[in-house]
Amino acid sequence: MNRLPEHDNLLDDLLADSAPADFRDALLTSTLNHVRCRRWTRRAGRAALAAAACVIGLLVWRNSPRNAETVLTTAVCTVVRTQPFPVGAIVSTRSFGPERVVATFASGVVVRTKPNAGSLRVINDDELLALAAPGLPALVRTGPQTQELIFLALAEPDERR
Repeated sequence: MNRLPEHDNLLDDLLADSAPADFRDALLTSTLNHVRCRRWTRRAGRAALAAAACVIGLLVWRNSPRNAETVLTTAVCTVVRTQPFPVGAIVSTRSFGPERVVATFASGVVVRTKPNAGSLRVINDDELLALAAPGLPALVRTGPQTQELIFLALAEPDERR
């Protein structure tokens, strides 16, 4: 390191009056020792931190499970073993053969009529309910122009118990 002459002159002026002749060399040596000590402390701290990280990494790696068998043996759990159902307990469907054909028939009949001119008379709600009176009818409105006629099925007095 090259020294600049103006720095030497400033230091000489400051220390010339009160300091002994070898004070300048002692001060420089002390400063350099202090700087070396701080640098060594910094390096030692970094090395200790790296060593601690390595030790922690090694501990985590050694205690981590290697495969699924290790996980099962170290975990607290209950092993459940299963077996298939017997053949008789399984419900399945199969189609009938051609000799067993089942047919269903509608239980009601729809009759469509064509009204003659003047033979159709529109009745009101009260007349409709009077015509259906023996079957406990109810008229349910589902919209402004639509309604349904339903028959309520109530149990007989003896069957209510």
